[in-house]
Amino acid sequence: MLSLTRKRDESVKVGSDLLKVTHITNSAVHIEIKAEDGSVRVIRAVISNCFVLGKGEVTVFSANKNTVKMGFDFPQNVSIMRSELIDKNAGNSPTGGTNILILPQNNLSIINVKHKLQTLKLLSKFSPKKLSSTLDDIARDLMQIA
Repeated sequence: MLSLTRKRDESVKVGSDLLKVTHITNSAVHIEIKAEDGSVRVIRAVISNCFVLGKGEVTVFSANKNTVKMGFDFPQNVSIMRSELIDKNAGNSPTGGTNILILPQNNLSIINVKHKLQTLKLLSKFSPKKLSSTLDDIARDLMQIA
């Protein structure tokens, strides 16, 4: 579970949904949820209660007049990011960094040769053993590391 503290008008992106804290009291919080399809709904969550969002749950742990502490219990494949981090990274390519590489869920589904070579290069930095240099052996190496 990931815990985040948010102030009024701060947001969290959970998967494709954007959660924005719109009102905080000592016993509850109002959260505006903007779905990917453009629909908007506002919910009122009381402290210690949780609500379902997609494949996971959001729990309101505590609230005071300025902040709310929420817990996010989602599968690992669901991205959870504070909105200020999204804004900071806007316009950057997800693979633009030298140490950032998006790996597919299934290691054997790497199709692009460039991605295979990037994966091998990145993994070789962290692997104690020398990885194979042929493309046919990369999938087998990835399965051994995973």
